[in-house]
Amino acid sequence: MVNFPIAQLPSGPGFSQSRLYIHHNQTVHQSASGRQQIHRHAGDRWQGVVTLPTLTKQQAQEWLGFLDALDGIVGSFMLPHPEFKSITGTAEDQQGTIDGAGQMGALIDTKGWDANQANIFKRGDIIQIGTALKKIVETVSANSAGKAQINVSPRFMTAPVNGETIITENAQGHFRLTDPNVAAESDAANMFTLSLPIEEVI
Repeated sequence: MVNFPIAQLPSGPGFSQSRLYIHHNQTVHQSASGRQQIHRHAGDRWQGVVTLPTLTKQQAQEWLGFLDALDGIVGSFMLPHPEFKSITGTAEDQQGTIDGAGQMGALIDTKGWDANQANIFKRGDIIQIGTALKKIVETVSANSAGKAQINVSPRFMTAPVNGETIITENAQGHFRLTDPNVAAESDAANMFTLSLPIEEVI
């Protein structure tokens, strides 16, 4: 479910640094004998920090206005992956879709690919399904019917819509700030630095 309001990212400049990763919601229980049990919980999501290059006063004004539009952690925004804007697999110019309703977890059936197409996605490719940003964790090829089961992370907690188009270029995810009080730093020359701590909305 998409949270509102959704604010529009400023047109520029783009982020100069990023640390975006999938936070795995897991815990380890260790018994008195030292034996460990790992528990996987729902709620894996993208988290990290994105940093802008040094901003002029005018640029900073637009970005600070964007932060105010978010109203702290209440608002949200669509964010392209800062580093991986295109896939390395062969599905770039194809129109694949979700094949079947009610699919949850990591393994998702898809269709609409070229028949017998090898390596439609390679491990590490970033795609968008609905408003969710997903990473392909196993290289996959399409079968003779143009179908393929993809293995993604983070896992789906909400089933994607049957027939939803799989976006392979400039994939975006739905994010919000993790700190409601983000501020820019300025120097004597009126130049600004700004970093945004973010997490995926799930």
